[in-house]
Amino acid sequence: FQCFIKQSESLPSNIVRLTEITDEMLKTGDDLKTGLTEFLQFADGRTLIAYNAKFDISFLRSASKKTGVKLPRPLKYECALELAREKIKGLENYKLKTVASFFNVNKGEAHRALGDCMMTLHTYINCCGVNQKLRGNIGNDSYRSKDTSSSISLLDILSFIAS
Repeated sequence: FQCFIKQSESLPSNIVRLTEITDEMLKTGDDLKTGLTEFLQFADGRTLIAYNAKFDISFLRSASKKTGVKLPRPLKYECALELAREKIKGLENYKLKTVASFFNVNKGEAHRALGDCMMTLHTYINCCGVNQKLRGNIGNDSYRSKDTSSSISLLDILSFIAS
């Protein structure tokens, strides 16, 4: 799931530099209530995996207050950043791109919903050691660990987590 949300104000220049998202790109975005509602329908009560989850969840809570759209209770989430800090010692920093690079994961553009989600998912999987448990469950090449003899698909991961 990914969408842009229309903004009534111009984006600060530091955000444009960081994300490469422009005011022009947001002109055709969804209104906040529609975007939040569609995201919650997509998530459907599942546990969210986020990188710097407290930061991301604060945006969901703020959007909920602004729009009156109720968040699920409890709002279940796990933080890949906290897990990375616990499992990996000695990195220069713990930015998503840095931790993803540590695991040889490059799944798209940073600061874009889909690219960040894929990097977060694969970082979380590596931190949990799920790829070790799934060795031998070769999927359709949607995930490659440092050991490129192992391919794991999202379906394999979901099947493993569900079991």
